[in-house]
Amino acid sequence: MPADSHRRLTGPPPARRPTVLVVDDEAPVRTIVLRMLALDPLILLWAGGGQEAIEVAERHLAPIDLLLTDLKMPRMDGRELANAMRARYPKLKVLFFSAYAGDLFGDGELLPMGIAYLPKPTTSPELREAVHALLAGRPRVL
Repeated sequence: MPADSHRRLTGPPPARRPTVLVVDDEAPVRTIVLRMLALDPLILLWAGGGQEAIEVAERHLAPIDLLLTDLKMPRMDGRELANAMRARYPKLKVLFFSAYAGDLFGDGELLPMGIAYLPKPTTSPELREAVHALLAGRPRVL
């Protein structure tokens, strides 16, 4: 056994990778978002709608750190999903990803802490920056 093997065994445990749940009812958009984030040190989960996202979260054994969700979806929109998920994970960060900002900001309300908005379409660097900033507790001002 090499002399430094003891140090490797007793060193700090590897850092936990954050888990991001990507939810979009349009499969091509969901696929693009997943590809944009695939090279980052993240655990990526996905769902095609609100109820499916809740089921994915229930089956996942670790906490969900970030919900990246479309705002406009059939049956359960992004706001309803975020509320349901935050009831289960109070520290959950949420990134709304949508072309319909008017539905989010129309009444002039401010987003609660830990929730951000990124307009569609976006670039890979913008998406990745927004995700990592929110995970680090430094949401971008949009």
